[in-house]
Amino acid sequence: MLRRVGQQICKSLLTLAVGGMAAAAGAAQAGSLTIELSGVTSTAGNVFVSICDEARFRGQCAEGRMVQAARGMVTVVFADLAPGRYAAKAFHDENDNRKLDTTAAGIPTEGIGFSNNAPANFGPARFGDAAFEMGAGDRKIRFRINY
Repeated sequence: MLRRVGQQICKSLLTLAVGGMAAAAGAAQAGSLTIELSGVTSTAGNVFVSICDEARFRGQCAEGRMVQAARGMVTVVFADLAPGRYAAKAFHDENDNRKLDTTAAGIPTEGIGFSNNAPANFGPARFGDAAFEMGAGDRKIRFRINY
């Protein structure tokens, strides 16, 4: 009986060790994504930036950050981002109401931008135009806010 308990404990410890090594390997593959947004026209409000996979690009993205607006350029960092295919979208919330303001026709009245400077013609940019690959390690991308 003690032998069986000892074997189960050894098996549990081995499972924990292997699981811990796998988790560490996964964490080692994650990297930081630095996004530099240019073209910010004022210091009013905040700039919201989201990182999305294709399934969530048209809706609510899983990862988002808010930074104080600064004239010219703002920088946002997403730490521990797993490798994959993503797109970024951003808007300058000048009046600080935490939403993208639009006209009655749905045209943004605040600055917006998409990774790869993907065009937003008659609606948001297409995921394929804005997509980029995040590999293991760190990456930096740049795009512009357009008003």
